Amino acid sequence: MQKSIQLVMLSKFRRSGGGRETWFYNFMLKLFEVDINFKLDVLGYRLDDSMNEIFSVYEPYKDRVNFTFFSLTKGKIPVFFKMWGAVHNSRKGDGVKKYDYVIAMGVFELIMILTSNYKGVKKVVWLRGIFLHEKANKYPHFLYPLLRKIEFWLLKKADYVFTIGEDIKNAYSAQELKINVVSNGVNLDKWKPKSDNLVITKPIKIAYVGRLSMVKGLLEYIESANQTLLKYPNDFEFHIVGDGELKHSKEFMTANPSIIYHGPMDN
Repeated sequence: MQKSIQLVMLSKFRRSGGGRETWFYNFMLKLFEVDINFKLDVLGYRLDDSMNEIFSVYEPYKDRVNFTFFSLTKGKIPVFFKMWGAVHNSRKGDGVKKYDYVIAMGVFELIMILTSNYKGVKKVVWLRGIFLHEKANKYPHFLYPLLRKIEFWLLKKADYVFTIGEDIKNAYSAQELKINVVSNGVNLDKWKPKSDNLVITKPIKIAYVGRLSMVKGLLEYIESANQTLLKYPNDFEFHIVGDGELKHSKEFMTANPSIIYHGPMDN
């Protein structure tokens, strides 16, 4: 019997969006390739009238996947609250679609599905990081113990909890949560050298690809690059790809000319 799944993700699903979007364009696509026994409805959002990313990669599976984007407006109210309201309203009434599983791509999305009409639906939360660690600079430190308790209380409401690594599992397992690990993976064929006779030419290029934030180690990367270039000024180039809150920071703006910023790119 074919299973029905809904995926709720606070995202515009841009291919340059970040780790969760990369997960969607890779892991979920691979799941379609190996499993023919499910259909997927995807919920996301957009902030303007422009078309969202064209899901051409899912074209072979268009009879099994459906995308719904809530049209939200920019303003002082955080997008999370607007998306939360849209999800809640979409589940009102007696005629809502019944799913076998609903997947929340994080703690914010878990709040959305726990407070909406998903009765009888198995609830799955997929954690791509340690939630409070990534939000640490956005709340007063004295609130951490309370927020930690709330986070664990929410996670215990889910039927299944998945993470992408043992470190995340260990961070949550102390609270008697049953964690399932589906490790991050890399398509090795994509990164193989073009030739067995690999010749290293200078400058050697080293890349940072990810969100431009404290928790991702961007400032440490820049500091390491600056120290390396002081000692070997002509031997290396450092390339940065991504977007985030540190883009306008003092440390980022005064980077060495051999540290080159490319902006966001498709994964």
